[in-house]
Amino acid sequence: MMHRSKVEWPCLSVDYLVKERCTPEGVANPKSWFDQTASHGLDPAKTKMDKHKRARHVNDKFPMQMYMVAGSQAEKKADNKIYVMKWDEMAKTVDEDNVDSDDDNSDDDKKNYVEPVIRYESLPHKGAINRIRSMHGSPIVATWSEDAEVGIYNITPAL
Repeated sequence: MMHRSKVEWPCLSVDYLVKERCTPEGVANPKSWFDQTASHGLDPAKTKMDKHKRARHVNDKFPMQMYMVAGSQAEKKADNKIYVMKWDEMAKTVDEDNVDSDDDNSDDDKKNYVEPVIRYESLPHKGAINRIRSMHGSPIVATWSEDAEVGIYNITPAL
């Protein structure tokens, strides 16, 4: 799968927001958007190997969804932003940039293709963002700016 997006200003740094996984029945945990026990790796008890010998979460299936943050590098300090993004309805890439030629691209895949939905909110940031990182399992994001300042943000309102 391959999807592209453009934002108003270039971003030097991007990080993923680790959100709770759904149950095999597709039911999300209503406790919170963020899993308080999330780790950077996949839990071995919840992984399976795909045909390319790569670990995948047992609940991963198309269409996929992901959350991420990015920090801008605008020309003017006042124009910089933290982008909080939700990419949804991401399906298998049907034709464009198809790297895996051994995957079957049937006519059913082409008929069922749905355009991905990308939503974002932006938060103002003073100065260009050299690095952005999320505290996985929480809505806390840290930035390091061109002025060598570190900022801590709670991005919950943006989601």
